[in-house]
Amino acid sequence: MKKQPEGISKCGLFVLVLSVGFALISSLGSLTAYSRAAPTHKRTKWHVTVDVTSSASSIDIHYTVDPKPLASGGGCPTATGVTTTGDLTVCQNDLIEWQGKSKGHSNELSIFTPDGVMDKKGYGASNGATTSPAGVVSSTAAVGSEHKYSVQLFDADGNQLYQSPDPKIIIGGKPD
Repeated sequence: MKKQPEGISKCGLFVLVLSVGFALISSLGSLTAYSRAAPTHKRTKWHVTVDVTSSASSIDIHYTVDPKPLASGGGCPTATGVTTTGDLTVCQNDLIEWQGKSKGHSNELSIFTPDGVMDKKGYGASNGATTSPAGVVSSTAAVGSEHKYSVQLFDADGNQLYQSPDPKIIIGGKPD
């Protein structure tokens, strides 16, 4: 029979081996996560049109998006554009501008981004103009994070306020 080293019981040895094993597994997991870095891209300017010209109710807002890479070969590779709900997948450091479109020519557009995902908390434009300057998506927003924002468009000609129910800005990548 082999003699056990002094000072370590079989149970203690088992706990030590188990602890080292968990430490190795944990470090491998973090190395794997670190190696899956978010894709990088050239900056993109997103032009989002908030359209209520065919809206049937005060929450029926239609969105269209026109992404423009600001350098050749650029553009956020994971971006999907805007959805019917107003969700917009962009990358860190991208630019976003909004424009209102209503039945009449008189409207007021307000965008609120309260959680700091953009460089300002609010943007506004009147009568079909584009929010200026464009908002800048935070360069430190976590990739994969979702940030609610709110959209209100007042159609002065139709005397109607339209509000979007909690669209999100989703961070899909980071700049190179």
